[in-house]
Amino acid sequence: MRQWELMEPVPILQDDDNEVAPVEGNAVIPVGDRYLCWVDCKNGFFLCDMADEARPKVRYVPVPAEVSRCCSSDDHDDYDDKDLFPLKYTKKMGAAGASRVRFVSIDPHCCCGGPGRSTCAHSHFAFTVRTWTMDLNMDDKPLAWVKDGEMDCEEVWALLGYEGLPRANLLCPVVSLDNPNVVCFLVSHRRLNKNEDLKVWMIQLNMKSKTLLSVVQLTGASRAFDHLPAELQYKPENTR
Repeated sequence: MRQWELMEPVPILQDDDNEVAPVEGNAVIPVGDRYLCWVDCKNGFFLCDMADEARPKVRYVPVPAEVSRCCSSDDHDDYDDKDLFPLKYTKKMGAAGASRVRFVSIDPHCCCGGPGRSTCAHSHFAFTVRTWTMDLNMDDKPLAWVKDGEMDCEEVWALLGYEGLPRANLLCPVVSLDNPNVVCFLVSHRRLNKNEDLKVWMIQLNMKSKTLLSVVQLTGASRAFDHLPAELQYKPENTR
């Protein structure tokens, strides 16, 4: 029978300007066959090089600074507006290659352009989708987020193929495993018309070309908000 083995404490590396914020785990993400990330989409993530078993160490990486500045504390889960989804559905990180990650943030804004949720009717569902990419390493070199995508809600709603879908907040971003430029989102009419049965659609956006790739209405809509990226292969049984 295998037994637990007591290991030495693993050091946490951090850049000089980055203090380790309190982290609440939202997800554990494998990146290639080397890295593992423990992610708190509000503050940052811990990066571990799983290939270096002889000298294990963990590196702390904060979320993009622009995300931290644009949302104050009252814009997160404790926001008391029941007409809006909590912001835990609006940020996600995913693998974007063997040693790269992508962070997606759906940030609310007012019609005047200012950050943060608005109570005015015109801006109630206004948002901007932003993406950043980071190349990972465990060296002494600082890690940096590179902003590589941005779409305003008006751009999304005007896309060819979006006709008839709710002009509401996009939710639950998931980075495609096949193409990191492609991000899947959910959109629902739930906050627009509470008298109808819940309907949820999944859409695919290419953030680089700013195109709508696909739209699918989901069945089992009440369970739609907990989904994960996956690579599935179907191998039909041999028929005689």
